[in-house]
Amino acid sequence: EFIEKSAKPRTTSAANSVSEICRQAILRVGSAEAFKPFGEPMALATSLFDQTRNEVLADFDWQFARVQSSLTADATPPAFGYSTRYAIPTGTLKVLRVNGVDEDENFGNWEIVGGFLHTNFTTPLKVETTAIVSDATKFPPVFVNMLTVTLAMKLSQLMEQQVVPASR
Repeated sequence: EFIEKSAKPRTTSAANSVSEICRQAILRVGSAEAFKPFGEPMALATSLFDQTRNEVLADFDWQFARVQSSLTADATPPAFGYSTRYAIPTGTLKVLRVNGVDEDENFGNWEIVGGFLHTNFTTPLKVETTAIVSDATKFPPVFVNMLTVTLAMKLSQLMEQQVVPASR
């Protein structure tokens, strides 16, 4: 006898927490029984959470994760190609725009090289970035939904890879 359990999606941001998002992702994949060979489902989901959150954040230009800052040039100029380098702010996931030049329209105006932004633009540099937002209460519903679905997909792929065919 198979009884399908489904959780009502929560719509309020107050329900946003890492454990709630993980719980919803687990519910989309299957029963706790299905997870048995892989250990504790919550531990598995939690271990994939940060990486998955950062991937979903980096995939789109999310308004809630967008940060604008002014940077001052680093004392050390780049070895070649550009005149100036700027340290990328801590917690930056992706540089979207530099002095109004979009990542997609950037033809040799700027380049990211190992934690630094290399460019010929002069100080102060205005950058728009996607920052890592770790506070789940700040996630809008559409982001929570995408994150939950993406996490569920990762969990199911993990489980599919681990399935060992029955012996003879």
